[in-house]
Amino acid sequence: MKKIFIGIIGLGVGMHHYKFLKSKKNCEIIAVCDFNINKLNKIKNNKIFKTQNSNELINYNKINTIIISSFDNFHYEQIIKSINKKFHIFIEKPICQNKTQLKNIYKLLDNNKSLAFYSNFNLRFAPEFVKLKNEIINKNFGKIYYIEASYNYSRLFKLNKGWRGSSSFYSINQGGAIHMLDLVLFLINLKFKKIICFGNKIATKNSTYKFNDFSVGLVKFFNSSIILKISSNFGSNGPHNHGLKIFGTKKTFIQDYPNIKTFQGDDRSYIYKSKIIPKDKSYKLNTLSYFINLIQNKKNILYERKLLFETMNAIFAMDKSMNKNKDNL
Repeated sequence: MKKIFIGIIGLGVGMHHYKFLKSKKNCEIIAVCDFNINKLNKIKNNKIFKTQNSNELINYNKINTIIISSFDNFHYEQIIKSINKKFHIFIEKPICQNKTQLKNIYKLLDNNKSLAFYSNFNLRFAPEFVKLKNEIINKNFGKIYYIEASYNYSRLFKLNKGWRGSSSFYSINQGGAIHMLDLVLFLINLKFKKIICFGNKIATKNSTYKFNDFSVGLVKFFNSSIILKISSNFGSNGPHNHGLKIFGTKKTFIQDYPNIKTFQGDDRSYIYKSKIIPKDKSYKLNTLSYFINLIQNKKNILYERKLLFETMNAIFAMDKSMNKNKDNL
């Protein structure tokens, strides 16, 4: 089994990746990068090359795999350089910020079919959603006709005071709704046909943040009558949580923090089950494990690329509709 030599850009979320990967026998962290010298100094291993310049990391010897956990506006440039270096790439979402960038990435990757390219959509690995996908496959819901997904961020301070608030462009769809959109596409295995989206900026009205803090969209799919309603709510009160409702002819699933509820039957007589949403978040590490597996066996590299680009195309369509409709509210 070939060893994977890794460079990590960004030691915010990237620090979690670092702690996980350093325990893997077949992985060796060669270099790390962050603007913040204090974050770099938290890496105590003196054998690891440390830099505040991402180009120095990308050009450093021995790396064959890169973890990109930088701010959104740096993703595109770092991906392009990494593909040209023939690196396997694990990228935080969104992989880029517009459709032109996405097309350029796609063209480069199309000429590098052996490179693993994966993003951190960890909800696919949450036990409750793994179980849910199996139920959908086994047709336990009958015919699904409506899905409602909500990303309730509840961390408005990150828009008002963090890098998101100072960026020249930030999209709550790309930063929030994308998680739920990817999850739904993963669950039902359909391709989006049309998206209509609206947004507003009420929660951050008196702040320096310049973009929408709430959005809601309706999605139609090819070869299906299912309707999806999806929202990204950065100003929500309460805990950070993911809401999901699936309505089928045989069963209803409702994940509404802190509970998961299921119903079978109608108002005359129904079976009701409820359980607390698991607080164990260790499943989030499974995205990196899966990425490592992609590198090693190469079996699903092209399939995962297809899913990732489908999600990105859908989220860009959501942004486009929201921006088009902002003058119609």
